[in-house]
Amino acid sequence: MAGSGLELPLCPLEHRRIMPATLRRLMRQRPLHLELANRGRSVEEPIQWVYGSDLADPTPFLTGGEMLLTTGTQFPEGAEAASYDAYVSRLVDRGVVALGFGTEVIRSGTPTELLDACIAHGLPLVEVPRDTPFIAIIRWAADIIAHDARARDEWAFAAQRAISLAALGRGGLGDVLSALADQLSCRVALFDLDAELDPAVTRDTFTAEELHGLRGETRRLLRAAGRSSGSLTIGSRRATLQTLGQSGHLRGVLALLGDGEHDLATRAVITGAVALAEVALEQRQIRRGSLLALHTEALALMLEGHSASVARALPDIPTDRIRAVLVHIDPEGESLEDALERRSRHLDGRLLVALHHGELAILVDERNWPDLATFLDDHEAAAGISDVSSIDDLSAGLSQARRALAHARAVGGGIVEFSHLRRNSVTGMLPSSDAPDIAAARLSALLADEAGRELLRCASVWLSHNGLWKPAATRLGLHRHSLKSRIDRVGEALDLTLSTFADRAELWMMLTALDLDAPS
Repeated sequence: MAGSGLELPLCPLEHRRIMPATLRRLMRQRPLHLELANRGRSVEEPIQWVYGSDLADPTPFLTGGEMLLTTGTQFPEGAEAASYDAYVSRLVDRGVVALGFGTEVIRSGTPTELLDACIAHGLPLVEVPRDTPFIAIIRWAADIIAHDARARDEWAFAAQRAISLAALGRGGLGDVLSALADQLSCRVALFDLDAELDPAVTRDTFTAEELHGLRGETRRLLRAAGRSSGSLTIGSRRATLQTLGQSGHLRGVLALLGDGEHDLATRAVITGAVALAEVALEQRQIRRGSLLALHTEALALMLEGHSASVARALPDIPTDRIRAVLVHIDPEGESLEDALERRSRHLDGRLLVALHHGELAILVDERNWPDLATFLDDHEAAAGISDVSSIDDLSAGLSQARRALAHARAVGGGIVEFSHLRRNSVTGMLPSSDAPDIAAARLSALLADEAGRELLRCASVWLSHNGLWKPAATRLGLHRHSLKSRIDRVGEALDLTLSTFADRAELWMMLTALDLDAPS
């Protein structure tokens, strides 16, 4: 306070705030001539505001954290000790941190009953002499509180600027989260939609206990599927978590683990960092979609015989001792493409994830197959898996995976390996017998041109739906009468009566022998 002789001492700059107004600091202001009649529980509690009132019960007008000043007019001459005790009890219950009593105003000195009540309840009691106006104490606290607010605003601005500059660097989201951790003196983690740490951007380390607690709260927030936040205490640390992304389209959860609660300034800094993280994750999502398109094109080129060129252009994809996996895409289920991309970051080798005839195709290194199998099982995916091969045998591998997937879907889902299907299925032996040659000759009239092959594709889808017209037509995007017309044409071309089981079975075996039985 300029010209008053009162101090406004500051904390060191690295603490980012001035020393708060406390009773200890107030008692050092010699120009106020205050006397501490009762030390109480603590003289270090921050004073949020100083308020003067002679009401018998001022608590409805207090919020907690105040120092209350009074001259004692609420206590009539000869008031009993119980009245003082009840008064002090109400103040303590409301969260008042100190009581200042103005002496020589209404009566001489401080009432003994008031002092005894303050001692009994642990409330600090300060004697304020007549020559010290209450407004001087209020102004002292107000100046410190205002200075603190300005200091916090300046720190928040500087912190937000540091985090924004980090976002412009090459480190991307990882640098943003590191800058946030530095500014808040805490540890920061990003969890993906599987409640797994994102290793690409999480640079702090956490104990097993901390990870267990953070993952549990992350899963709770993700299950809610809405924009929300949560907090919990882990040991002596306080964790704050915030979902990233819009409701129904979450991208992850940001977790901060540090000391104490966040004030308005820190929450403003966190909000800015959350916005930058959301932008970065949306950009990652766009890149992920571009990568899926790239891998889909790469898969098509490999199937056309350009495996060597693709391997040179994309050196990270698995090429030797791989398994081809086909996963059924459920339009109403979780986006497995996104989940697989996240999972690939935890594997030693990259996955190639692509779209192939309406299903999700994955090429995975044989060493990573058990981990991928666990992932698919956790997501209750229907999947077919080929034998171990290389990208030079990709077409055969995908055929095996397609057959295994068809069996998986026929039995209601799960993961089916082609090797198991071959050992346990009579139809699995069809491609290794003379059946393919016989089937090719029998279907040659329809295989000769694209129109005929389209008719066989329709028949394949129809048979995979057990000859039911409506679901098969829906899958093909046709009216059921149009599908029936096409099936009739297939029957006429092959001289089969496809309303009978025997002829349907014969057509199905021919398609199976030529690996044309799975809907594409």
